[in-house]
Amino acid sequence: MERFAFITHPDRAEDIKNFIHPAKYIPPVLAEELGRVLPPLQVSVLKVESPYGTAQGVIISINITSRQVEALPPGAVINRLTKAGRLANRLGASIIGLGGHRLISNLAQEAFNTSSDWESSYHIAAALDSLEEASSQMGRSIQKEHAVVLGAAGPIGAVFSLMLSGRVKSMTLVDSNKEKIKELSRKIIFYSGLSPGISYDFTKAVRSARLVIIAGAAGIGPSDLAPGTVLYDLNRPPRLGRETGRTRDDVLVLEGGVIKMPCLAGNYSEPGFPPGMAGPFLVETILQALSKSTQKPCPVSRVCMEEVDRMRLLARKHGFSRGGLLGPDGLINKEYMEKVKNSAFKRSFAAV
Repeated sequence: MERFAFITHPDRAEDIKNFIHPAKYIPPVLAEELGRVLPPLQVSVLKVESPYGTAQGVIISINITSRQVEALPPGAVINRLTKAGRLANRLGASIIGLGGHRLISNLAQEAFNTSSDWESSYHIAAALDSLEEASSQMGRSIQKEHAVVLGAAGPIGAVFSLMLSGRVKSMTLVDSNKEKIKELSRKIIFYSGLSPGISYDFTKAVRSARLVIIAGAAGIGPSDLAPGTVLYDLNRPPRLGRETGRTRDDVLVLEGGVIKMPCLAGNYSEPGFPPGMAGPFLVETILQALSKSTQKPCPVSRVCMEEVDRMRLLARKHGFSRGGLLGPDGLINKEYMEKVKNSAFKRSFAAV
């Protein structure tokens, strides 16, 4: 049985109670300071079984929030990651995965002395499926949508754009890197036959779209989005998505896919997720363990279309399935979906 460790951290101060249980008895500000002085901790143990394998692992928290990840000196964050890695090794983990702030992925290369890519291919796979489901629940077909990808020239945006191009009616790529975005456009034409538009004006590009994906620098604000837009913020943390969720009740904001795990011992759930559910970053780590990957310490080699497809097939093989859509305030329910649709209709009608 392959053993894994998943190193993560609370996103916001109010999330610390999900990682350090005594923190629920103190104000979030104090809880954030408590997390800063504590060493990396083992949060949970879980065991996942499928007809094709069994994996057992631990969740390790470095305890600092996304705000602290950005505010602390890089060396302090690297030190925490190094200690978390040592704890994972002592607990017998042969595969280590990462969650949390995107900066963690960059600093992990130094902490674990590796040049591997710590991005999640399954994150892209889950995002593509979530967009399709969200469009359907909004009463639309993704095959008839015009999509806009902001930050399309980056490594995540490029792979996402390529794979999305085969699912939508039309697409506009937006980025400040003119050479890379032109090269990506040519690749999309070759890959899917779709001829995407190119724009360097972030605000203008999103005005005509109801499917907006943020894969890098956003360059827009919540007020720039049209009523009824489905907004997927791939960034970690998804700042524009959360700001939009607070200020616009006529825009459907997605932060990620919710994945239902198979044959889970102890009815475990990832902190912040419903019981038996997890996010794509943890799921990818589990999938690598179930498939007995020998890559160390990182479960991801590089983000590419082949890897995204491989992770999707692995998830299907081992019985992982979609468990819903994740928004800024947790799992999106039918009531919230209806509220967004009604608000979008009223605002669109008022603008006529």
